[in-house]
Amino acid sequence: MKICVIILSEDRRDTAGVRIRYSRLKPALEQVGHSLELVAIGDFTTPDSVTADVFVFSKTHDMRAVVLAHALRARGHRVGIDLFDDYYSQARDSRFVHLRRWFRSILPTLDFAMCSTASMAGRLGRLAPGLPCQIVNDPFGTFDVAAIARSTAEAAACARAQKKLSVGWFGIGDNPQFSVGLDDLFAFSGELLAARRAGYAIELNLLTNLRSMSDARMEMLARLPVPYHLEEWTPAREAALIARSTLCFLPVNAQPFSVVKSLNRGVSTLTGGSQILSVGFPLYDLIGEFVYRDMATFIADLEADRLRLRAETIPDLEALMARYGSVAHEVEGLFTFLLDLRAPSPVPATRTVAVVHGLNPVEAVHKALPGLGALSVASFNTRGTLNFDIAPEPRGKNGSVVLTLSKAGLGALRKPLRARAMPVGSSHTKVPCYRLELNVEAFSDTASAERPPANRLEEISRYRRNMERTTDILDHVLENALVLISEYQSPYWGGPKVEVAGVPASRKALS
Repeated sequence: MKICVIILSEDRRDTAGVRIRYSRLKPALEQVGHSLELVAIGDFTTPDSVTADVFVFSKTHDMRAVVLAHALRARGHRVGIDLFDDYYSQARDSRFVHLRRWFRSILPTLDFAMCSTASMAGRLGRLAPGLPCQIVNDPFGTFDVAAIARSTAEAAACARAQKKLSVGWFGIGDNPQFSVGLDDLFAFSGELLAARRAGYAIELNLLTNLRSMSDARMEMLARLPVPYHLEEWTPAREAALIARSTLCFLPVNAQPFSVVKSLNRGVSTLTGGSQILSVGFPLYDLIGEFVYRDMATFIADLEADRLRLRAETIPDLEALMARYGSVAHEVEGLFTFLLDLRAPSPVPATRTVAVVHGLNPVEAVHKALPGLGALSVASFNTRGTLNFDIAPEPRGKNGSVVLTLSKAGLGALRKPLRARAMPVGSSHTKVPCYRLELNVEAFSDTASAERPPANRLEEISRYRRNMERTTDILDHVLENALVLISEYQSPYWGGPKVEVAGVPASRKALS
């Protein structure tokens, strides 16, 4: 079996999700006769650019993914999605209107889903009832039993002798939408003071990404109650930090984004030879027998020389890792799951796929659509001068609309309308094009469309009406069309008629 994992771009190969998950699964799959290939979505110049038995979309939140997923399913391939983060179930959060719409657009193409926690699987069960889902735990890297026994004993003896704890924290320090990472460290840092009250000094070492080092976070770190040393994260530095730390401090807040995250930091800490102190939300409950929930308990066990991770408990850790962090176990489970999937359901007959761009079209998406078999359509809201296949423009007080069409756009029109289109020249692009004038009364009773005004509030207030008008036009001029909305900004409350799970939705709000 050949599995193709589709990622957003080549630079995503170095992210934690890809590095921990797929880079560790790949060699194990190959050992049992299968293969896993990571392919950037931009490498799909056509749906047939890559051959595989199974295609998995991973963090590809743009319309290329939806169009490609439809094309792959039409060719009889199995299509799935790997959900690392939950941007889809928080229905009252207007920042993610576009991501929830993206999820609903790709949902009809999916044969299965993957995720890394039972909590995420439970949310998916509510978002997509009946969609098969496999929990694939993030596997550990190395697991040297002798090294763990030695390092934990040495670290504990050193801490007792010197009355000093070497505490490590590592990870992505920020998120564009949520308060996580270094914010959690600061919020729960008071727990470290329990060690000082017990007579232990704290040496806090931090590894994180440069992007998180904003002025505000540097000022926040300056107010930590213990001294700290800060370095940029690398895989090698993470391994070294864990190996030399008496314990790693991994606090977790309880917001919806955080509680579905994987166990990977906890697994990495234990298999790297350090104790875990995790306060806040009990994210690491599955490995909870090795996780301290308060500093006072850790200090008591340290002084009694009975820390939870020590030579005598390593057999229990091995059993736990075989269940929640073994590459071989995860590969076997994933392969069995994929084999047991029901045959792909029939797909609709060949139809025109039209992608309607929102306010700011993404050029890479626009350019990719023809090769993927879709039309690139401007809405009345769209800014920019790309060579769209269909671009509407309001004309005059009578509500008439003129469509500027590419050759592909002309070819997709209903036959009676195709004959009415007039060829014209496009002086700024040198590309032949066509124009078709439509009378608004012929296809809709909605209010006249307007170009986006300069005022931001007016623009938002007109957004839904203009997008509805655009999709009304497409309903009128295209036959058997699948209309998809390509939007990368929120909040734009509500939305036009779009197809959800194969059935046209009403015009009620889609957020």
